[in-house]
Amino acid sequence: MRCPNCESQVPEESIFCSECGRPIHEGGGDFRRPVRKRGTRIIAGAGLAVIVLLLGLWGAKDGLRHTLNSFVTDKNKPQKANAEVTSEPNQMPPEPESRFPELRPFRSIQGDVVFVKKDIYGGDLEYSCSLRGRVRNISNRPYKNVFVTWAIFDEGGNLFLVWAITGKKKTLMPSLFSDQIDFLDSKSEVEFNIGLDLYSGIDSGSAKKIRAAVLAGREQAGIYVLRSADAP
Repeated sequence: MRCPNCESQVPEESIFCSECGRPIHEGGGDFRRPVRKRGTRIIAGAGLAVIVLLLGLWGAKDGLRHTLNSFVTDKNKPQKANAEVTSEPNQMPPEPESRFPELRPFRSIQGDVVFVKKDIYGGDLEYSCSLRGRVRNISNRPYKNVFVTWAIFDEGGNLFLVWAITGKKKTLMPSLFSDQIDFLDSKSEVEFNIGLDLYSGIDSGSAKKIRAAVLAGREQAGIYVLRSADAP
């Protein structure tokens, strides 16, 4: 028997053509149900599943790319500082002369004069404590009366009062010590030494405060000249 639509040879008991899918007998309706319909459906379903999987993976990839891009972008963005910033107790402000009255007559020259060497001596600080090193004038300008200062401060970042002993006399002074360099020529280098006698030059209570502050790193050195020296 032949299909009336495509004239393909089909078995006598066939209801639909195995080639075109049309009904063999008129009036049977155009169902278009080929023999391999089930297999085609499975393949189509599998293909759809693969497409959905690929789309899902692509979406996940885009999501991952977006997440990574966001991470990189956010990481490269300047981070906003917290509203409340707490500084370390052993750090002094960049310009301590604006904070401590004792330094207001001075002007920092650390842009022109730099520390070449700076070390603390005294072992366990039982008897003495010294800041020694060298400074270098890297500018073309000579300086007179240069003060290398050594500020030692408490846990709140403030100078404290120290009893200094000279002979039989006690003098109350802030914990700010210095060594004066009379003249520092341009492109030259000079040694400095700020020595504290913790055994007999300073009373025991003050010496204890100094030891604790230095060992905790609550100290900072600076290089200054008197502001009056700038006047013509």
